[in-house]
Amino acid sequence: MNLEKSYFGKWVIIDKRLANNFRKLMNEDFEKCRDLFKINSRELLNFIFDKRLYNILDMCNLYRNKWKGHTGITSDTIIHDRLVLGQKELTSLRKIIGDKFNGILIFLPESDLKIIEGILNQNVQILMGSRLISKRERIQTLKHLDTRLIYMLQKNSPNPLELKPFFQIMPSPKEEKIACYFYNSIEDDGVQWKSFHFKDPAELTEPNEQLKKFIAILE
Repeated sequence: MNLEKSYFGKWVIIDKRLANNFRKLMNEDFEKCRDLFKINSRELLNFIFDKRLYNILDMCNLYRNKWKGHTGITSDTIIHDRLVLGQKELTSLRKIIGDKFNGILIFLPESDLKIIEGILNQNVQILMGSRLISKRERIQTLKHLDTRLIYMLQKNSPNPLELKPFFQIMPSPKEEKIACYFYNSIEDDGVQWKSFHFKDPAELTEPNEQLKKFIAILE
């Protein structure tokens, strides 16, 4: 599957296939699955692979394909009806997610690093909320962390998971505010990223050989 351009429907297909494979792996070898995701909780892993999540994404993709570019002039009533349908799916998604991620940290490592009795102690920027970088914490890990990458960590675990670079935290070229940018496409002059953090979608293009190599592996 070609990944040089990012489409919602394409990612839904990939996610469904991966979730199906990992559900099988969970039943056959939970330890291996736990080590891959650096998550000790069977409940959390079951949630990540929950079919209901991907059914909702499937339905949203169906709506998106049906509504975008395949309909004529839409009235305010039709727009409202579509909003109601979208909100219904969002409510269902929120109910499934609940507080499942309360014990999970998403963070950017900082350069301040100390080694105490063989354990690495490092300051990190926790990514959460609309302001993204909301607070700093000091964590303990068993390996050096790359300050250019984003990691996920289950609290009280020393094994963070490196998240693949399909999204980046970086400043907007215009507003110079930190925002979350998602991979959009590979162009001749680099990787194009798109952010929905601002009122108007923001785009920027920059070199990223790491992501290009990872996409080549997936394809």
